[in-house]
Amino acid sequence: MVRELGEHLIATHISDNDGSGDQHLTPGGGTIDWVGLMKAFRNIGYEGIINLEIPGERHEIPEFRRLKTRFALEVAECLVGL
Repeated sequence: MVRELGEHLIATHISDNDGSGDQHLTPGGGTIDWVGLMKAFRNIGYEGIINLEIPGERHEIPEFRRLKTRFALEVAECLVGL
């Protein structure tokens, strides 16, 4: 889909899921082929915004929220390097 729509992409949001619904998980928490997806973005020369849309990663304990946020940042940094 990325390759097909390439020239029309300006910004996109990403999240993961297990195929049963739109769960908005941190990349790596589901079944998305992230290596393939990031390769497709590189192949089309995408330079737009990639936004993590992961509201499903909430937690009521502040320290858990902080840890989940740090983890999401590290995952995003890893994705950029794929």
